[in-house]
Amino acid sequence: MSLPFRRLRMSAAVTVLGAMLLAGCGGGSAEMVSPPAPVPGPSRSADVGQLASVVSRCGETSFEAFVATSININNGSFTAIFGGHSQVVGYMASSDYSDTSERRDVAVPQTDFRAGSLELDHPTHRMGVAVNGPFLVGSLACVKGTARAAEVDGRTEVNWFSDALAQLPVELLPGVPVAGLEFFGNFEPGNPTIHFTLGAGVVSPTTSLNLCRWNGPDGWACVPVNSTFDGSSHTYASPVPGYGVYILTEVPPSGA
Repeated sequence: MSLPFRRLRMSAAVTVLGAMLLAGCGGGSAEMVSPPAPVPGPSRSADVGQLASVVSRCGETSFEAFVATSININNGSFTAIFGGHSQVVGYMASSDYSDTSERRDVAVPQTDFRAGSLELDHPTHRMGVAVNGPFLVGSLACVKGTARAAEVDGRTEVNWFSDALAQLPVELLPGVPVAGLEFFGNFEPGNPTIHFTLGAGVVSPTTSLNLCRWNGPDGWACVPVNSTFDGSSHTYASPVPGYGVYILTEVPPSGA
C-alpha cells in the first residue's frame, strides 16, 4: 500500500506535498506511486545515450564489464574507486531482452551511521533496490552508498553525498540519518522497492523511521516506513517512484 509523503523545502522545515514524486495537487493529501513495468517497444533496448554515463557512475569503463557471457542478466557487486575512496557498487545488467517476471535485487553493504551505532561498531547489513522485469537489451542499473565516516581531530564525522552533490543537506531531514543509497540506470525499473536492514539490537519496537528522497530545489520528500522482523533483524522497505537519492532517517519521538 502506498503511503503519503511529506516534503521539506530548502526554505522551510516542512511544506505541503507537491507533485514531483506523488499524485495529487493543491493542498490535499497524496500518495507515492511506483511506475508500472515498462512496455517494450520494437527495439526492446534500453537508452543507449545514457549508457556511457551510467557505466562511468558505476565505476567502470565499459558495459561489457558488467555482463556475463553465459547468462542474459547478471547482478552482483564489486569495489570501485571514486575520488580516491573505495566504495562497493551493486549492479544489474542485461545483454539481451528478458521478459521474466522475476524480481532482481541490486544491493550493497549497509552501515548504520547514527553516532551511537558507529561507536558500538554494529554489524554491517544490506540495503538495495528490488525491481521487476522486463529487462531490456543494454540495460544497466547501479546502487551506491551515500555516506562515508572518517576520523577528524579525534572524532568521527560522517559526510553525506551524491554524484551531484559533495554534501547533501541532511540537516533539513526530519530526524537523524541512518543509512542512504543512490539508485540510477538507463532503463525504467519495474515497481522498484527500496529496502534497508537493521539488527534487532539497534532499533526498538517503538522506533519510527522515514524514507526520504532528495528532490533538488524542492528539498526532501519523506514517507514513513514499516518493518518486518525475521527474529534477528528488521527490514524496512518501501515502494519508490524510481531512480534517485534516498536516506533512511530515525524520527525523533513526538514532543522531542
